[in-house]
Amino acid sequence: ETPPRAVPRNTWCGSSFAYADSRMGVVSPGPVPSRAFGGYSKIWGAAVLAPDPADLAAWPADVRRGLDAALGRASAILPSPAADLPYGAQMAALRAASAVVDPQGDVLRPARLAVARADCTACAMCLSGCPYGAIFDAAPRLEALAREGRIKLRRGVFVTDLVEDRSAVVVRGVELDGGRRFEARHTRVFLAAGALATTRIVLRTKGLFGVEARLKDSQKILMPILRVSAPADALEDRGVTLAGLFVDPQVPAGFARRPHLQITGINPMLLAHLGIGPAPSRGRLRRRLLGPLLARLMVGWGGLHSDYSGMLTLSVSPGGDLGDVATVRTLPNPQALSAA
Repeated sequence: ETPPRAVPRNTWCGSSFAYADSRMGVVSPGPVPSRAFGGYSKIWGAAVLAPDPADLAAWPADVRRGLDAALGRASAILPSPAADLPYGAQMAALRAASAVVDPQGDVLRPARLAVARADCTACAMCLSGCPYGAIFDAAPRLEALAREGRIKLRRGVFVTDLVEDRSAVVVRGVELDGGRRFEARHTRVFLAAGALATTRIVLRTKGLFGVEARLKDSQKILMPILRVSAPADALEDRGVTLAGLFVDPQVPAGFARRPHLQITGINPMLLAHLGIGPAPSRGRLRRRLLGPLLARLMVGWGGLHSDYSGMLTLSVSPGGDLGDVATVRTLPNPQALSAA
């Protein structure tokens, strides 16, 4: 199992089913592939933002053009980012203040989220699993495509490797219920299992056991933000608890890339981590003592460019119930601390 961590993982109604673990042949103290139907879209923060062109300057031109086209197609699938999502009083006050402040080289903008405004009831459960389906989830989209006959779904299987011959590509794997091996022949295969799982499949397909593949990463930072004032009902008011403000600070001296920051307000997940609520009797004294501080506390979730982030290594070794074990490790980058 994945060891405990200081920053809690986002779960779906308390379940960590979206994360692969040792039962799926993954050993990792950090990032793991998703095991959910729909992947990490089951628990994502719904932020929608195209990459800054400056961050892609080193990419081949044809790849950049292909990415632009893909982002355009993706935007047609996602809900149109709403400008009037019902944030709570704390975030509403911050967004109002950001609209009149002089950014002095920073870029401040309201967050763009893939949330269907018409389905949002401001229940404040965004980070616990939206009960109304307002946050985009890939699973219903895939099920709709299957009902329309545009794709065929095969669930409950674990793909291990691919075998090519002159006439077909054979997809091989294991049925998770019972452990039976299966093979499926296709004219061609588009492998898109996410960075970690795709790398795992490729390494096993090529027989590269024990070889470490290196993957670039966007390292994340957690930044507490304390405001001077706070709305009186900051801890009581309900509303959207996803990111409400995007901040791209000016490029630090000695660096060529902007970091990116998404600011969220106080939310039930953070309060629960502190032993407060949601039942009024839970953490009542703690809420009373920490209330003035928590009402002013907001959180910045930052992402660093891969140039300044650590890397991931992934290697595959034979064994385990599914035929191999994937080990993911992190390689620190000394520039990460300076950039953060």
